[in-house]
Amino acid sequence: MVVVLKGLCGNMQCRWGGPLSAIHWAVVWVCLNITGDAEERCSQKYTVSPMSAPVKEAWRRKHDIILEHCAIRSIPGKGRGIVTLSSLPPGRVVASVPMAMLLNVEHALADAELGPILVQNEWVNDMFALALLLCKIRGRQESKWFEYVQALPHSIQHQWSSRDEFQNSALLEELQRRETYRQQVYADVKGLREPVFDGLAAEDLEWAVAMVQSRLHGVQVRGPDKEWHKAFCLVPVVEYLNTAPPEDINVECFTNERSTHFICATTKHVLAGVELLVKYSPGHISQGRMLLDYGFTLEKNLSEVASAFEREQTKLS
Repeated sequence: MVVVLKGLCGNMQCRWGGPLSAIHWAVVWVCLNITGDAEERCSQKYTVSPMSAPVKEAWRRKHDIILEHCAIRSIPGKGRGIVTLSSLPPGRVVASVPMAMLLNVEHALADAELGPILVQNEWVNDMFALALLLCKIRGRQESKWFEYVQALPHSIQHQWSSRDEFQNSALLEELQRRETYRQQVYADVKGLREPVFDGLAAEDLEWAVAMVQSRLHGVQVRGPDKEWHKAFCLVPVVEYLNTAPPEDINVECFTNERSTHFICATTKHVLAGVELLVKYSPGHISQGRMLLDYGFTLEKNLSEVASAFEREQTKLS
């Protein structure tokens, strides 16, 4: 079994080699549901008003995407989530997605319009390349991922950065630094004057990079050399899995041994009507870093989130 974890962005490699630095992850990382009482936990999903409908069952069946013993539901304070329909034992498979339905930067490189541009402009890193592909798919009904992309949230809202707890904080400075970089990438992309980018608006790229970052999985894939390699992919349906503190995690996701499907299975007995929850990152990750990189925090004390991130940055400097 090869376990894969969601959103391992810190270890992501450029397609031309070398790790992406923090500034290259220049997305407006946003937390959408920290509103009202400070004890309200932020959702890890980018929400939409009104909420977008999940991908249709007919589309899932057409592409052999299996979701069984559970269903996509609205989760208070989180947006969408996946909930069990019956009690499940440990090891029960609840989701299976063919590897052919995973979407990654290789699809952008293979695109007849985008590919040549990306090859000639290596400064467009993998995340932005995939984001640009999402923007293109959004308007192309002939794409097999069209319905998937249409089911993504249609807009994003920025709320956490206005909270009093984050004013004049290192968290806010990092957020602003990343936003500035994203804006520069947009200007540079438009400056290429390529027809495929004619209708691309700044908010389109902002939306797309938010969708990529909040849903990216590190997926182990077995190559022709029989060796396992990590690919960073968008995984339809599985992305509806939310996360929680370690003690509440009840699902793990992995690539099957033949490297044909991405599988999610229970890790413990789960009662009917319980939300399925998966770990998003390996090892320890600070709540400030989680807020920046994933768009949410599990910590109720937001002032402590800001203070802890400040201490973390001081240690790194």
